[in-house]
Amino acid sequence: MKGLRPLYLLSFILYLALVSGCGFHLRGAVELPPELAKTYLQGVAANSELAIEIEQALNRGGASLVATRKEATAVLVLHGEKTRRTILGVDRIGKAREYELSLAFSFTLKDNQLDTLVAEQRVSVEREIRYDSGNVLGNEREEENARSAMRRFAVQQMFSRLRAALASH
Repeated sequence: MKGLRPLYLLSFILYLALVSGCGFHLRGAVELPPELAKTYLQGVAANSELAIEIEQALNRGGASLVATRKEATAVLVLHGEKTRRTILGVDRIGKAREYELSLAFSFTLKDNQLDTLVAEQRVSVEREIRYDSGNVLGNEREEENARSAMRRFAVQQMFSRLRAALASH
């Protein structure tokens, strides 16, 4: 067993080197380009759930949301945020048993002079949830958790696209 311990240690170090070399990062932590260091958000209420999620993602990526366009390195413009809840299935007496939740919005990135850096793109996320007629409070909690996860995923997707588009310039 004594000879195996250094082998395990060496394997673990090699694994860490491989994982860090492949671009692995913790979920939710997207490395942001310098253009987004100070981002001004336009087109959505500052206290909306989407704006709060964007601010948190910027902070996790080492950037910040600023109050005015003049102090910004980039202006993130959001267009047409839409949420929807559609019935997918009903039980034998006609009560909803399954829903599809959807979230969609478009975004454009501009510099502080309003010249376009990244042309308009659309992000959309859908999730299916089951409805238990005997657990109304649990259903509400499940739906809110699903919506929160959808917002987080959509924002991560948006920042990944922004990073890729800015890197290709």
